[in-house]
Amino acid sequence: MPKGAPIRECPANKSDIRSLRYVVDNCFRKIFDIKLKETVEECMREFNVSTVNDVIDSRKRKFLANTAYLKTHYAKCLHVWVGLIYDNCAHYVTHLHCTVRYLLLS
Repeated sequence: MPKGAPIRECPANKSDIRSLRYVVDNCFRKIFDIKLKETVEECMREFNVSTVNDVIDSRKRKFLANTAYLKTHYAKCLHVWVGLIYDNCAHYVTHLHCTVRYLLLS
């Protein structure tokens, strides 16, 4: 995932989807002077215009794929950090143990 990539998913309820579909359909109706819904759908297919649902589904899939990538990436980073912290703690405990032994034996 490229750095600074924007989040591409925004929850859309049925009302939002219906409103967006209405705008897109009416644009086609006005541009091509169309009355029937089936004709609008045919024009959209001919001009390779994705439906509102297809665009939302596509963006949701991209978002989820990016989220899965981030989860994997951060899990790996967390694993490395935990390992480093554990190694440092083990080093200090060993050092402390040696110091205590030296003080007790002296």
